[in-house]
Amino acid sequence: MSFEVSERTVGIQMSDEDAEKLSALAANHGKTVSELLSGFVGDLICGSQTNGSDEREFAELWLNRCYGYWDDDSLLAHLADSDPDVNAAIDEFLTQYDDWKLSLEHPEEFADEIADCPGEKLYCQMVVEDYLRGWSHADDIPEEEIKRCRQWLTEANQLNGTLPPTTDVEPYKQYFPQTYSVSRMRATIIHLLEQWQRKQQHKQQRGPEK
Repeated sequence: MSFEVSERTVGIQMSDEDAEKLSALAANHGKTVSELLSGFVGDLICGSQTNGSDEREFAELWLNRCYGYWDDDSLLAHLADSDPDVNAAIDEFLTQYDDWKLSLEHPEEFADEIADCPGEKLYCQMVVEDYLRGWSHADDIPEEEIKRCRQWLTEANQLNGTLPPTTDVEPYKQYFPQTYSVSRMRATIIHLLEQWQRKQQHKQQRGPEK
């Protein structure tokens, strides 16, 4: 993992009035908005740009007062606790969840796997059930919980530089089967982008062709 500082992009929901107040607050302290937020985030996560131990303590107090003094029973929080690699866990869960839902709506797409394991659960279903084990709403997953996980993954990929912020699956829908979910299309696009990035890096390492 690199500790090199680079520009990250994520959307923030706020009113025009609040946006003006934030800009003015940053200016009053001689900072840009990005510098102000980067400084707070550095203290909040004890990151490479932290301002000190006292600042980290107050940032943690803010977090706990706002969000941390009660158990979060959301699917997102449950999945985050299931694996140290939160991004990979949520990505895998959504991929397998989409396959499982697809298998219920279009079992013909999974005919080979069903034939190989007659009477047994599909792999995607077993993975989903494993992730949901111990969660209070596992028997009836609210769609809002799935949507929130998808939103988190999109933002996380944008922050990590895996998914450019302008990427939208809508222009690419024509190239996918109609049975593909948005999450599955996005995962495929991300995979292709990563392949392209690796090829570009390989070309740069090789240098110009003679």
